[in-house]
Amino acid sequence: MKKITLLILLLLNQLSFSQDYSLLRKAEKKLEKKEYDKALRLLNRAEKADYGFCGNASIEALYKIDSLKLRLFKESKDLIGLQKFLDNINFEFNERYSKERIFLALNFYKKEELKRLLIESILNSDRNNLESYFGIVNFKLSDKYRIKLFFKDFNVLTIMRNENITYNEAVIKIFQKSVYWDMLN
Repeated sequence: MKKITLLILLLLNQLSFSQDYSLLRKAEKKLEKKEYDKALRLLNRAEKADYGFCGNASIEALYKIDSLKLRLFKESKDLIGLQKFLDNINFEFNERYSKERIFLALNFYKKEELKRLLIESILNSDRNNLESYFGIVNFKLSDKYRIKLFFKDFNVLTIMRNENITYNEAVIKIFQKSVYWDMLN
């Protein structure tokens, strides 16, 4: 009797675990059919699902959800949804999402204007607003528009010391050597 009970519990656990991933598969199919509203509802449900006790499974599922949501907002050309998604992303430490933020901003600004606004944002910010949290810097482009960018190599203090420049000037140098600057040239 104990063996049967254990077997039933294992089967139920497996069914509930695989059911959560089925939401991702269903969302992917809806996305292929361009049924964006249904896909988004499934992805929102998948975010709340339990992926078991393994942390790696949860991280993998959330990464997949983020990738599918990014694809959904881009394909559906939902710029407001894309902006909200990028502002609340789960995996921030990734250049991929920062690049998407640049592409999104280019829907509102021309390249030269965006470059100018980013530099002005650095120059007009006090050091506390530019302080990086693990390489993430917030740029204020206007009263209504901000952009967060992740920098792999944010060594401001080293640049300040070596080149005898201000904090803001060091951030500009880092920005001008980044992949984002290349995107705007």
